[in-house]
Amino acid sequence: NDVWIGELTSGSQASWQVDDRYFVDDKLLNPQLIRSQMTWREATPGRIAPATWSSGPRFSEPLSNDEWIACQESIIDKMDYTLLLPDRTFCDEPPHFCYKDMNIPGCHAQGIWKKDNMWSPRRGHGAVVANDKIVVIGGRAREYARLQNNKLVGGLGNQKRIETVQEHSTTREEHVLKNDIWDSDDGVNWKLVNPG
Repeated sequence: NDVWIGELTSGSQASWQVDDRYFVDDKLLNPQLIRSQMTWREATPGRIAPATWSSGPRFSEPLSNDEWIACQESIIDKMDYTLLLPDRTFCDEPPHFCYKDMNIPGCHAQGIWKKDNMWSPRRGHGAVVANDKIVVIGGRAREYARLQNNKLVGGLGNQKRIETVQEHSTTREEHVLKNDIWDSDDGVNWKLVNPG
């Protein structure tokens, strides 16, 4: 989910290099020999949810992408507060000292992560610029998610199938079809517009 930004220069052909020596039969261009001359810069190398909770009562437990983005304004009212977000106040802007040490009482990781949230790494998504905003739409993502008990295997011979409890979940990286919409003014700071 790295973001690169380029700007077109004036003139319709200004950003492309076409060499007349590379025409093929019947004056058709060989498309493999047309190259972009656009200059690109990396706005952000991308960010993903940490694999585990870094502090608090769930320290070192697996962290899902849904838990990481739980404080985005477009979904905060739709959250299951018993699982992903125990208390809506966790999303309030934390005091400045929390950015240095999340283990201080009253500091909540999800409120701190809110500014770092962005869309999960994905392919097959749409990306456009509209109204001076970069918009990323849908795609197939790779996200950490809790592995539900009915997807666990086991029970060979006389053994029972392995089951987990909520406090000690099993996670894996899943391929998830997304229809969410994220936007950004600068390619660095992202906001979830619609969770899909």
